[in-house]
Amino acid sequence: KKTKTIALILPDISNLFFSDLARAVEDVAATYGYTVILGNSDDQGDKERRYIETLKKKYIDGFIFASQTFGPGDAEMLTKLGIPYVCLDRGPSEQSSSVVRSKNKEGAAMAVRHLLEIGCRKIAHIYGPQHLITGKERLIGFEEEVQRFNWYTPTLLEEGDFRIRGGMNATERLMRR
Repeated sequence: KKTKTIALILPDISNLFFSDLARAVEDVAATYGYTVILGNSDDQGDKERRYIETLKKKYIDGFIFASQTFGPGDAEMLTKLGIPYVCLDRGPSEQSSSVVRSKNKEGAAMAVRHLLEIGCRKIAHIYGPQHLITGKERLIGFEEEVQRFNWYTPTLLEEGDFRIRGGMNATERLMRR
């Protein structure tokens, strides 16, 4: 009962990061003869679980999740059903789940170094939600890189939410300061 179909469950397809991610997953899957079904969960656990329930009945071959709501119970259910899954950026438990993640801390430090190399003299950081590992690691990478400069002050930090509107609002708050 293999269908050569993978489900990709994303929190917000309007976020350019996730739309680019969807395109990349689809391109790679196609090279292996797989079709990708996209689900937009809106960061809502109940909506995500409805996708899981519906798609497991359709003999989905596997799931890819980029989610902050996919939890240990969901992982346990898929494991019991023998449906493979992979989490992107964050997972319910890295001991029991396969998680593919970028090097957020190192990436933030690289970004700071690049901005300094091209002549920026003061750098602010709009950081993501601290309950998410991606937001936490990026903030650590930024702070470790800039704390050695005399221009650094915590007023150069502003909370964001990984959304375009949130980034615009955070930028406005920074500019007003």
